[in-house]
Amino acid sequence: MTAINAPKKPERIFEVTFTNHSSIFIQAMDEAHARRIVEKSGSIWTRGDDSVEMVIEKIKACGQTLQPNKDLQVICG
Repeated sequence: MTAINAPKKPERIFEVTFTNHSSIFIQAMDEAHARRIVEKSGSIWTRGDDSVEMVIEKIKACGQTLQPNKDLQVICG
């Protein structure tokens, strides 16, 4: 049996904002992919000695699509 790799879907940068008003940037294929990446980390994140609950409030796509091996400038507005 031969495995065939499908062409990789272009990725974008997504800004994920949490209910505690913090945010991160995630490189993902779509909004659902960005959500899965963040949720895989669980809802309790640690910062030093503190545990912080990170509940997703919104996910917003930034302006650029990424192509493999290309330079990137990201502007989220």
